[in-house]
Order: sequence, then structure tokens, then C-alpha cells
Amino acid sequence: MDYSKRLRDHEDYHTKTTTLVEFSRGTEHGGYKEAYPHLSREILEKAAIFYIDVSFQESLRKNRKRFNPAKPDSILEHGLPDAKLKRLYEQCDWEEFKGTDPEFITVKGIRVPYVVLDNEPDVTTARDEKLGAVLENLFGKLWRLRVRQNRQ
Repeated sequence: MDYSKRLRDHEDYHTKTTTLVEFSRGTEHGGYKEAYPHLSREILEKAAIFYIDVSFQESLRKNRKRFNPAKPDSILEHGLPDAKLKRLYEQCDWEEFKGTDPEFITVKGIRVPYVVLDNEPDVTTARDEKLGAVLENLFGKLWRLRVRQNRQ
């Protein structure tokens, strides 16, 4: 709903703005295959998926490392108890959801381009030039997929 309102209220919304929609791993509530169909066709037609692939064990390690008990509500220093993290996020349906096409995922009949950042070993924590190079490469690939799709 917010996306539709932004398009309505800003004629040139996509000229200077990118909308990010974040999904978390986990299958307790149906996983990616249940979450993505909730997106409107309007979003899916412009969407591209940037998936960060990391094992549950690495997620658990990072969750423990970043947690700051003095800032439990911080977006950057929050953490979950191990049992809750395990219940909510241990299982992941990404492989099933993405299917066999190495470049596009079909949601509601719409082909959405995607790329995967393999984050083992961890390249995101340092936020350095290695991460910059990986991001530039993957977002470049997403752009090329979108351009190619628009030409078809």
C-alpha cells in the first residue's frame, strides 16, 4: 500500500528513488514461497531480488556477536535468543523457492531477476572494498538482467 501511495504522490518516483523490501529466512510462516506472492504486481514488475546466502550457523554466530544488551532495540545491535532464532530462522526454503532458472524467479507469472551473494566466508561485516567489489558486480548483473528482460 505504501508503494502505491508513493507512486501516486510522486510522479517521477523511480527517477531518484529505490524501494527496498526485506524478507528474512525462515519457514515457520511459509517462507519465501508464501511471502513473495503478497507483493503487488506493480512491485513485482519493477522488482529485482538480491539474496544473501548464509548458513544458519553463520547467522547464529553473527546474531551472538552483534548483540549489545545495552541497546536491545537497536537495528544494528539487536539479537534474538538462540532458541527463538532457531525456531524462526533455522529452516530456509530459498532453494525450493528460486527454482531451477539461474537468473529469474517467477512470482504471480512475473519473471523477476535475481542474484545471490554467497556470504561465506563473510564479506559483509568488514564493509570494505571487497564488499564494494562484490556489490558492484552483483548489482551490475541485476541491471543487465533487467535491461535484457525489458528488451524482450
